[in-house]
Amino acid sequence: MFTSEIELFYNYKDDKESQLTFQLMIYSGTWPQITDETPLCFSNLMQRCWDPKPEKRPTSSEIYDE
Repeated sequence: MFTSEIELFYNYKDDKESQLTFQLMIYSGTWPQITDETPLCFSNLMQRCWDPKPEKRPTSSEIYDE
């Protein structure tokens, strides 16, 4: 999800080493920084989607309905 013209994780190339690095970052809980310009509804949604417990994350239907 993009909320500005800033490309998230722009410094990672599309190669196997970068993909592994990216996966390890996500696994360790490293997520894109939410900027002050991000609308509150989007920042709340992103944080809910990033919950480490899958059962606490919203479904695509729940997101669509919001």
